[in-house]
Amino acid sequence: FPTRRSSDLAPETEEALLALAAEKTKKSKDFYKLAVDNIKELLNKWMKPGGRLANIKKAKAKTKIKKVKEKSIALLGWAIDGARDNKNAIIAFVNYIKLYPESKGIPKAMLRLGMLYLEEGKANEAAQVLNILSTKYPEEGKKALPRLARAMYEIKNYDESINAVKKIFATEKAEVAVPDLRWIAKNLVNCGGKHPKEG
Repeated sequence: FPTRRSSDLAPETEEALLALAAEKTKKSKDFYKLAVDNIKELLNKWMKPGGRLANIKKAKAKTKIKKVKEKSIALLGWAIDGARDNKNAIIAFVNYIKLYPESKGIPKAMLRLGMLYLEEGKANEAAQVLNILSTKYPEEGKKALPRLARAMYEIKNYDESINAVKKIFATEKAEVAVPDLRWIAKNLVNCGGKHPKEG
């Protein structure tokens, strides 16, 4: 008879549920680490001089390899981010943005890079990335505006913070998450031009 794994059994206590959740979180983190290892092997061994893909001669295959390399460099940032390694995810996203500035994935990578900078307490860097994102990619930039407002506020650039909020509400159908609206109300509404807002 097939045996049932402990993870297949329905936990009956909160402790058992929390333990199962922690186990699944660790497994998912391990999958991301495995993805990072595989991507690094592809980039650092297979595609380097002397690697398995280095001596490909056919033009069609070379074109395909270039696309695989671009996708792999893009995926590396997301995989490292999934493994919860913010510092190395930042490095990977910066590298991707620098190497492939016209890639389709750049707006999402810039948004995540800005968020990582905020998580690491680097508001200046976050503001810079999110500002470029909202200017260069207005559609994706809309998602960045609330975060840009916060980053600008944190670095005491209150006028730019207010400008980011104005951009949010400049469209007919502004879509703003409730926590962002609360932050705006708390920090920027009825402030009398004084920042940080008192009271």
